[in-house]
Amino acid sequence: MDDNSLAIGVDLGATKIATALLARSGRVLRVRQAPTQAAEGANACCQRIADEIRALLAEQSGDVVGIGIGSPGVVDSERGIIRDAINLAWGEFEIAKELSHRVGDLPVFLENDANVNAVGEAMFGSARGSDNVVLLTVGSGLGCGIISEGRLITGGVGIAADLGHYSIDPDGGRLCVCGNHGCAETVVSGQGLIANARELLADGPSQLRNDGTLTSDAIVTAARNRDPIATAAVDLMARWLGQAAAVATAVVNSDVVVIGGGLGTAAFDFMKDQVTHQMHRRLPPSYRGRADLRRATLLSPAAGAASLVWSRLGNGKA
Repeated sequence: MDDNSLAIGVDLGATKIATALLARSGRVLRVRQAPTQAAEGANACCQRIADEIRALLAEQSGDVVGIGIGSPGVVDSERGIIRDAINLAWGEFEIAKELSHRVGDLPVFLENDANVNAVGEAMFGSARGSDNVVLLTVGSGLGCGIISEGRLITGGVGIAADLGHYSIDPDGGRLCVCGNHGCAETVVSGQGLIANARELLADGPSQLRNDGTLTSDAIVTAARNRDPIATAAVDLMARWLGQAAAVATAVVNSDVVVIGGGLGTAAFDFMKDQVTHQMHRRLPPSYRGRADLRRATLLSPAAGAASLVWSRLGNGKA
């Protein structure tokens, strides 16, 4: 495999399928997007992914050496099986084998979506050059991926670093979709941020309204305009995110902590100081200042999935 090789990445989300064609240098050459339509079933969705991949293959002139998939939920990366993807409402689906058959038997590699983005940030993004990385993605939920000594940490059954369901307030916290109370993503996520704002709106005047216009984007925009309720809602999210970042950093002794995801990157400037402060409060002095907090820089989540190809084929450490 030479430096001119190409890889295709697939970011399988609850509402959309993002695909990208990536050069070995990390340059994104092409991107595509299609609706997931998960309710139609795993086989129909797999066919849509195959159609997107074939469209990218038709547009390239280099050698595509493999396909990487980042999926929500619990995955069996060794066997290429998606399990318990709640956002997709699927049971168990052997996606790597099914997809490979539909795209000319190219090798297909599967990982959790937060994990593939950790690989991508370590190879080509804001953590490039670091062997010890924590990635926290803030979007519809809170995901986490960890690189330690250049290797992706997945754990015994592939659910290592599931900090979104680490309970920060198990006694009085909000009910989580997992059944526990006070999980980190009940505050650190799009819906968590909206819940934060709703609870705070009774405290004073705000440009925000507790109706259908109350979205995470609207809250971040209001925070930019120095709205006190929006600022407090983001600050609460940042405090909990800082606690999750401290836990991961204490375990891994990371050089870099990357904040990614659509909401995480959008609100990064408002959260950076508070996240850093919370990490300093909770970590021993020997850790302080050693984990640089950075915004994710990959152009597409599918680029992280493409990075998985070189990682698995031996051309990348993670």
